[in-house]
Amino acid sequence: MKCKKIKRTTKVKVKEKPVQEEKGKEEFLSIIKEDKFVFAADMMGKTEQDLKNDTYKSYIRTFMNNIGKSFKSNSASLAKIESAISTVKKFNGAGVVLSPICFDVIKRIKNKVESSNVSVLTLAGAPCGLSTIGGLKKDISVAIRRGANGIVAVLPTASIELSNLVAVKKEFVSLARKYKNYPFGIAINPDFPTERIKTFIEETKNSKITCITLLADELDVVELGNYVTKLANVKGDKKLAVTCSLDTFDEISYILKRGADKVYTAHFESLCEELIQKFGVQM
Repeated sequence: MKCKKIKRTTKVKVKEKPVQEEKGKEEFLSIIKEDKFVFAADMMGKTEQDLKNDTYKSYIRTFMNNIGKSFKSNSASLAKIESAISTVKKFNGAGVVLSPICFDVIKRIKNKVESSNVSVLTLAGAPCGLSTIGGLKKDISVAIRRGANGIVAVLPTASIELSNLVAVKKEFVSLARKYKNYPFGIAINPDFPTERIKTFIEETKNSKITCITLLADELDVVELGNYVTKLANVKGDKKLAVTCSLDTFDEISYILKRGADKVYTAHFESLCEELIQKFGVQM
């Protein structure tokens, strides 16, 4: 099923939003102007002085462990995926997130995935949330059979209604249990109400569902930062991941500081180039 692209804009009619947005921009600018050691110390649970006794390379390595590569559906050729896996391995990145359209490619790179030890997570279901439970089950089965070593199942938009969410929750818990040997998470798009996600998380506590992934390719850094903070406040025992189009060290550091555990960016390669230029890091 073809998904309608949601057009986003930072201009809204709500009076309070421009003030909040401006405050978000100010916060972002203030954070990226800080000494990088301040953020690094906070992220690594060290004092600033402790970190200054270490090297930037040590910090960058820890930073990269939380950053991975994401693919949009129209850019996932075999050559690009193979190249991304090699780059992620070289920089000790968090892994690769593929879209459902990559299922045929997964089978062809199965041996490379297994030999690289790189985590390759596959989105199951339409990114915009229009898939049915039956469609999700089929996607998951195909992805696992063809070599994916982790699943991110998109929460159907229909489950926004509380009555539907209860039924969907049961299905997802059952799926996570069935594929218990694979990392299993849910994915949402930014239109999914935070209160519904909170309900879902509370009712799947201690289940095999270990991660929430926000599909946020269309959001700018301020919008994304605000949404990540909302999710971080309700994520409970789940990890919080983000797929996005951010491409700079400062922007991605900001999203981590706002509460994301992992960030998968479509511009992973250019981020690596920036780190080499800025810090002279060669992994």
